[in-house]
Amino acid sequence: MKLRILLSVYCVLVTAFALGAANDSQPRIYINPGHGGWGPDDRPCATIPYPATSTGRPDTCGFYESNTDLWKCVKMRETLIKMGLDEDNIMMSRWNNGPYPYDNITYHSGLDNYNRNLTEICEEVDANDIDFFISVHSNAASDGSTANYPIFLYRGKNSTEYVAGSKAMWSQSQ
Repeated sequence: MKLRILLSVYCVLVTAFALGAANDSQPRIYINPGHGGWGPDDRPCATIPYPATSTGRPDTCGFYESNTDLWKCVKMRETLIKMGLDEDNIMMSRWNNGPYPYDNITYHSGLDNYNRNLTEICEEVDANDIDFFISVHSNAASDGSTANYPIFLYRGKNSTEYVAGSKAMWSQSQ
């Protein structure tokens, strides 16, 4: 897993710096650590030595997608900075996990940005002229498999115009 993250970061950086070199500026990267709370839609799994509690879920030390995604994204950010990207060019959609114990009202209220709405995140990406959007999720394959597939979204625009065909490709995917 560690090797996959580093290879993914490397691929993003190589592409990003190649594009940035053409514009004489560093690329702007937005990292979204997926879901952000210890709730039932967080794919919780009891692990040794963290069994399920009376809620049917483990405590915050058990496996939760929100924990592992946040840890991976913080490490990815640190790696990008160590590789030379200015930390001001990296944004993250969240830095916190919560609430614990899980509370559906607090979780969906937007307090501390535990579980931000994807449309809100997309607006932030657009408003900040982000070049790459990376969204990390774990065990989220719809077929029930344990495979994880990284997705990197490139804006399709250089400093002045959209890359030829990028708008058409986007509209066909809708």
